[in-house]
Amino acid sequence: MSTVKIFGYGSLINKQSLLDTSPDAVNIKPVYIKGFKRSFNLWDSKGLTAKSHGHLRGLPYCALDVEVYPGYSVNGVIFTVEMSLGDLKAREYMYKMTKTEAFDSSRDISVGEVYVFSAGKNDGSYDFDSPAQARYLDMCLEGANSLGEA
Repeated sequence: MSTVKIFGYGSLINKQSLLDTSPDAVNIKPVYIKGFKRSFNLWDSKGLTAKSHGHLRGLPYCALDVEVYPGYSVNGVIFTVEMSLGDLKAREYMYKMTKTEAFDSSRDISVGEVYVFSAGKNDGSYDFDSPAQARYLDMCLEGANSLGEA
């Protein structure tokens, strides 16, 4: 079985959210990538899809995206999945896979090449009045907090 390393920086930081889509994800650990910037600028018209989102399921919101941006870095997680990517490709349907290098968050050394999902559409902005937007942000923050304060 061939595997691939993926860098997650939004809802994929949330272990439960990741495993709901890719139960085969292993070797999950904090890393960062250089030369990218993260922002809420990708409009998701399908909205939240997981059953766990309850009454917010199907409500549109603005998802996180990363774009090439020299001098910046983005923290997140790295994980290994089967090369076919299964349901992960369907979940990340708006994004293209871009290859980059990831670095261990605690030792600042390369952990090798990873793929990152990046759309580059810049067709939305954070909606402060949307309950679906707040749910997405909470999911991302919960995942980040589970990795530790640093």
